[in-house]
Amino acid sequence: TQRHWATHHAMLLGPTASPIGKIRNQFRWQTLVKINKTFDRGGRLFLALIKETERLYKEKTGGEAVPHTIEIDPNNLL
Repeated sequence: TQRHWATHHAMLLGPTASPIGKIRNQFRWQTLVKINKTFDRGGRLFLALIKETERLYKEKTGGEAVPHTIEIDPNNLL
């Protein structure tokens, strides 16, 4: 089920299964975060949010790593 969260500064879509759901025997999911650039011009708040999310995830899972990629202004969503 796709989740949706929004304020007047940001919108979060997902996580949802990627259109290409599996590559090299690994499942793929994607989350799209849209931020109003007038609110966060240099992306500092966004990067701080990503770092804090990673820190909390590692804390909750005991440091287990999940491969992930962060793309800023992606050309496509595949």
